[in-house]
Amino acid sequence: GVPLPNELTVTAVVAQGVTATRGRRRAEGALGAETTEEVRVLQEPAVDTGSCRVGPLGKTVEYAGGTYVGPYRCTFETEDSRGIIVLSDLDLDVTVFETPTVGELPSEPMPEP
Repeated sequence: GVPLPNELTVTAVVAQGVTATRGRRRAEGALGAETTEEVRVLQEPAVDTGSCRVGPLGKTVEYAGGTYVGPYRCTFETEDSRGIIVLSDLDLDVTVFETPTVGELPSEPMPEP
């Protein structure tokens, strides 16, 4: 028979921060840097980067933003119904949301179906 899928639960956000870009790597001397398996996360305490957190019922990872714009990484832990734990990365490109301007409605009539 076909195996049933395992239920996954997000149990924790284990690491998060601004990911290093070439420009940020050059400024590394001025900032504290943490290195973990080829991933460099820079600590920028003066910037309100927001944060990642486990969503309702452990089914999602949510990012609540601050004033930061740019690349951001959240590493989170998931556990399946068999107790197997896996770490995964969520790479975000944080941008500024701009409310679309409301324009006039088109003057052409809607086509007949």
